[in-house]
Amino acid sequence: MRFLLLISLALLICGCTSPGQPAASGSANYQRCANQCGGGNAGNGTFCLDGCRVQEAEDAKNTAWCDALDNKANRPSCYGIVAKAVGDRTVCDRLPEGTERNYCVSIFGS
Repeated sequence: MRFLLLISLALLICGCTSPGQPAASGSANYQRCANQCGGGNAGNGTFCLDGCRVQEAEDAKNTAWCDALDNKANRPSCYGIVAKAVGDRTVCDRLPEGTERNYCVSIFGS
């Protein structure tokens, strides 16, 4: 167990993990949320998983989770949520100029 922890720490220090990409498995909270999206549960399907991804984006302060959304129409609001979480409106500048960026800024300002 210690060996795996040391390897993980070494990879993080070396920069071998990319902060711009969502972790393959996400946090424990993300895993718990995603597991509840399975068949037979009230909130199943991609809508549920996208909700988990938005929450993870906010918690991790990482827009890569927004880019992983199945419903791309929710990307601007996700970016706005991350911008608000980090306290930096310029996160919205990563979106194309126009409606998407404006919507992101409106979420940031709310």
